[in-house]
Amino acid sequence: MFENPEAREKIKNIFKNISYTEESLIPLFRKAIEENEPIGLYVATEDQTDLSWVFGREEVARMLGGDQTLQDITEQLLSTEEDIEEGVVLAILKKVGPIYAIRLEKAVLIEAFL
Repeated sequence: MFENPEAREKIKNIFKNISYTEESLIPLFRKAIEENEPIGLYVATEDQTDLSWVFGREEVARMLGGDQTLQDITEQLLSTEEDIEEGVVLAILKKVGPIYAIRLEKAVLIEAFL
């Protein structure tokens, strides 16, 4: 899914660091991987010092403004059966700034959390 091996490695290392520093998040990431649930990251401050992880379809949908918005984003990012099988949606909501959503390779999360 990642065409740039260096970018893949950087993203994997970010999630590995999270797995070491935030052990309480490991079961939540595992559940997201196993059940293909979206993951949300809420950046509450402009300097990005206050972050909150959001897990579960209902919570991420609420963060994005509703089920339809999450469904639209999911259909755009995971448009094929292969995408659905290999990826999850990571939505980033910033208090100051726009919403971002990316397709995250499930294998990267598996390497970090399983």
